[in-house]
Amino acid sequence: MVKSPSLAHGDSKADTGSERLSSSIPKYSIAVQGGHFNGNFPHYYSFHPFESRVAALLGIPSTCDRLALGKQNKNEAALAGILKYGDNKNGGRKRLLIADWGCNTGRLTRELCRRLRNLSHRPVAGLGLDFDENLINRAKEESVEEEKIEGECGDVSFAAVDLVTDWARAEEIMRAFLDKDGDLGGNDDDSRPRHSRPLESVDGREETRQGRTIKFDLLTIFSTTMWIHLVHGENALETFLRRAAEWTHCLVLEPQTQKSYKAARKRLKRAGFDPAVYFQPVTVADTSAMVMREDGKREWGFTKAINLGASSAWGRELFVYYREERHEEEEEGESDIGDASEKERPRIKDDRGRKRKSEG
Repeated sequence: MVKSPSLAHGDSKADTGSERLSSSIPKYSIAVQGGHFNGNFPHYYSFHPFESRVAALLGIPSTCDRLALGKQNKNEAALAGILKYGDNKNGGRKRLLIADWGCNTGRLTRELCRRLRNLSHRPVAGLGLDFDENLINRAKEESVEEEKIEGECGDVSFAAVDLVTDWARAEEIMRAFLDKDGDLGGNDDDSRPRHSRPLESVDGREETRQGRTIKFDLLTIFSTTMWIHLVHGENALETFLRRAAEWTHCLVLEPQTQKSYKAARKRLKRAGFDPAVYFQPVTVADTSAMVMREDGKREWGFTKAINLGASSAWGRELFVYYREERHEEEEEGESDIGDASEKERPRIKDDRGRKRKSEG
């Protein structure tokens, strides 16, 4: 029997997604704990192995038999887009800063950091975010155990925060991570105010510190977009994707297909809940079309978009976006700063900043 909700789509709070669900579903419902409403599956990586995603993204044929030889050039281009920011800068000591939104128990986050550290030969710091505190606690525990058994996978931190309904706090966590160059130093707990005012940023989009734009080198979103779409609606998903683009130089998306949407509705129905009540009505069949729109790429400010094809046996494609011109601009102005004296360098940077501001 399908259970009746306390709120319907026509009510004033219907579009808040998680508020609607929490008000009408028992907290300890098997369907809730099993991830049927929000995708926070407790054993996700047991049926969707994380290794194949990492292998497909980084082009590691030995662990990804499905990676065709014809895709190798695409992988190399994608990897170059990820690694080139900060490459050969500061004697190669700059950390590669990575964020993973919707990290679940963090197994993919840790593996990606380990692989990128080995490939780039640079220190790597990763930040995994997920709204489910139980999953994040497991991520922290497993990270400690994995460190003991397998050795260092990079500096990886995890924090529980809802990236849709608690964006101000999510920004605080990410800024703290970036400001400390990937070292949260224990500040990823719940001690900070949950409803504090977001930090100010330049033109509302980015923040600058010491003359450089602060962003992640890489931000990944694996199989999370459908749940934002179904629970919070299309406008929320577009905002979610735009925010992701604003926080990174390179964005990797693995959107769910129409098949996944159908499966999500079937699971909910089998659990005794009406998908038409608990999920938002969507006009876009799946998020792949939304992700790969050409105008969307330009709107997000990326110059390159690569489709790496299916990342695994379940056929979800990997899309990589990055900004090519930023690296070129840095290369162009690197020599004059490098040759300048310590006293002259601030003046050169200020002059360049004023020039870019006048041109923009």
